[in-house]
Amino acid sequence: MSSSTLSFLPVIFSQLLHQLPVLATCVVGIIMLIGRRAQAPGAVTWAIGGFALTAAVSLLMPVAYGLVSFAQMQGGVTLGSISSIYLVLGVAASLLHTVGYILFLVAFLQFLRPRAS
Repeated sequence: MSSSTLSFLPVIFSQLLHQLPVLATCVVGIIMLIGRRAQAPGAVTWAIGGFALTAAVSLLMPVAYGLVSFAQMQGGVTLGSISSIYLVLGVAASLLHTVGYILFLVAFLQFLRPRAS
């Protein structure tokens, strides 16, 4: 590996470290929910979906930002393109996080729904 290839790894690593609490919370949440699947299967499924989506976004966005930074360092992308790419990535991350929160809300409402006796 060349030094220019390795130079983008610290960027990705530092962004992943920033996301570590979110990733850890999602992993613990998924593990705990799998153990309680029998109590409220509908709610647990929605909550696992929310945690999985949040974890995926928190893992993939730093990689995407790192790859864009690497492309910029290689000179393959203009400054105008970089700003557009960062805008699209930011909006996509925000929308996907919003969908994750909606899944958590659906899980909560599903859990509160009265059960048929």
